[in-house]
Amino acid sequence: HLDNNSAYNYALGQTAAGATIVNVKSGQNLYLAENGTAKVTLDGGLVGIGTTAPDGPLHVMTSDASLAAVSGDADDLVIENNGACGITIGSSASSVGSIRFGDSGGNKQGMFYYNHSDNSLRIDTNNIQAMHIDSSGHVGIGDTSPDAHLDVENLTIDSDDYTMSDDY
Repeated sequence: HLDNNSAYNYALGQTAAGATIVNVKSGQNLYLAENGTAKVTLDGGLVGIGTTAPDGPLHVMTSDASLAAVSGDADDLVIENNGACGITIGSSASSVGSIRFGDSGGNKQGMFYYNHSDNSLRIDTNNIQAMHIDSSGHVGIGDTSPDAHLDVENLTIDSDDYTMSDDY
């Protein structure tokens, strides 16, 4: 049990219930290090994993990609790597994986939804399935069971609205 040290102004304590508290002076960062190298940083409420200068509430860096400033409307989760970079959503072969967009109107106003049971992907907008891609690659727009490469439900064609070519 360490208490406030005037030279460094930090404290390590424990509550009566047994929770551990690490306290640092305002304006100072907290680091979890391995062999003297910071692995996790807490910087004024921002958490950096692999970086000591997080660009958002959670910034995970494998290697420095020399990012330009991260956009303020998309900085809640920053994933960075100087090379291939991605996020894996792992779920069982009989389940689903999804990314959902919620607002005050609902928790899945928009959604990317992958169903492992039938290997299909759907995209929802305004809480309604807008597009469905089945395991054979058939795409349905407004159709949840496409039976062609592209199946558009209730299609009205105006010649000014489309261009088709065999140059693909």
